[in-house]
Amino acid sequence: MATLFACLLTATKAKRGYSSMPTCPTRAWISTYLGEPSLRATLSWRQRLDIINGIAQGVAYMHEGSGESVVHRDLKLQNVLLDDNWRAKVADFGTAKLFVAERADSSLTIVNSPGYASPESLRAEMTLKCDVYSFGVVLLEILSGQRNGEAQRLLSHAWGLWEQDRTMAVLDSAVNLPPLSRPDSHIGSELGRCIQIGLLCIQESPDDRPAMSDVAAMLTTKTSQIAQPNRPGIYNRTRFVTGQADLTRSTIIDLE
Repeated sequence: MATLFACLLTATKAKRGYSSMPTCPTRAWISTYLGEPSLRATLSWRQRLDIINGIAQGVAYMHEGSGESVVHRDLKLQNVLLDDNWRAKVADFGTAKLFVAERADSSLTIVNSPGYASPESLRAEMTLKCDVYSFGVVLLEILSGQRNGEAQRLLSHAWGLWEQDRTMAVLDSAVNLPPLSRPDSHIGSELGRCIQIGLLCIQESPDDRPAMSDVAAMLTTKTSQIAQPNRPGIYNRTRFVTGQADLTRSTIIDLE
């Protein structure tokens, strides 16, 4: 996670400074790199995998490693920082909240970023598995170099290719790959495993999604068994549409 080293509060807004941004602001946000074709080519396959692992570790720490269960509630590309060594930092905790499973909070503020919000969060239900869903979207966006958006097109596309056993087609075409015929090339199997984990994270039911600690473990081992994902619910549910939404912003709903 990103270390907050400064916070300036004014009557109208808050400004935050993060430890990963002292000298190279153009490298700060991963969304900057994935938003430009020329910059996407600078992110190698290995760097993307390391970034995904770093995000998973950060969210897993929030959920289980800090002594408290904290749900981020707005995990998306725009809230992931990269330091000068390309290490991922989960940032922007303005919407984060201590999660207590036994306590229902009727005044909970729900944050819905188009393309990242889980089905249950759109019904004003907030659990740690909402972050898992958002992580699955972020994972697939980093691999593909494409944004999911409100229409959920990336999730549908990734599922279709995975179902057809065409996982290499999910990977961003801007990534320069070594010859797949090389004996030391494991990219195809690694990519397939990574996509499968992402699809598990975006399952319709929260109970079908793994915990973030399990996600982090699956990403860093090559031998652990991974469950087969079900067809994502985006194929048969009515999607949450709010007109022409700005995909860089969040929709905030106060439940009073």
